[in-house]
Amino acid sequence: MKKSFLLFSAFMTFSLLGLSQNNTNVSVKKSTETIYTSLKPSDASPATFSSQEELDMKVKAKKSAIQDQITLNKENPKTVKHLREELWRFENAVVIPVK
Repeated sequence: MKKSFLLFSAFMTFSLLGLSQNNTNVSVKKSTETIYTSLKPSDASPATFSSQEELDMKVKAKKSAIQDQITLNKENPKTVKHLREELWRFENAVVIPVK
């Protein structure tokens, strides 16, 4: 009786440990996905370009560079917040023609 109880207890302990480790990986994955999403800045001013061609040419490279910077600075929340706001500016970039 004692032997079966000990085996059952050991089985339950290892099962619960396995489940808790799986749940931790999910939360880490969600938090890393979150840092790559854009964040609307308080002034909500988008990046501006003088022509559609300039916007098309530069926005993709700027967004990629910002995401690379987020990866490099993921341990610094203040910098990541600023970079996510910059990412929002480029995702919502507008053309304001020069007169």
